[in-house]
Amino acid sequence: MNSMVFNIQADILGVKRFKGTIDGNNIDQCKVLVATPLDTSNGNSLGFTISEYRFGLSDQFNRFTGLSFPFKADLKIELTTSGKTQRLNLLDFKSLKDK
Repeated sequence: MNSMVFNIQADILGVKRFKGTIDGNNIDQCKVLVATPLDTSNGNSLGFTISEYRFGLSDQFNRFTGLSFPFKADLKIELTTSGKTQRLNLLDFKSLKDK
């Protein structure tokens, strides 16, 4: 089966990396913090929240060096699921400031 890949425009608010060991497990990851609209349909939420998108290993962090946050970007996203939960993985991005 093909993966579900799509493109969106979004505001990137930040990025964080971690490379180390927790409870004997080696972890090497980069996560991008993306502004995500809240569901306003029930009248109890307004505005945005932050969603974390996985973006490969910690070395991807270096791609953000020199960028000013927040910034608008084209994101290439992959949607995966365990059958119970969904995960958004960032495959690539391009700052719209470069256009």
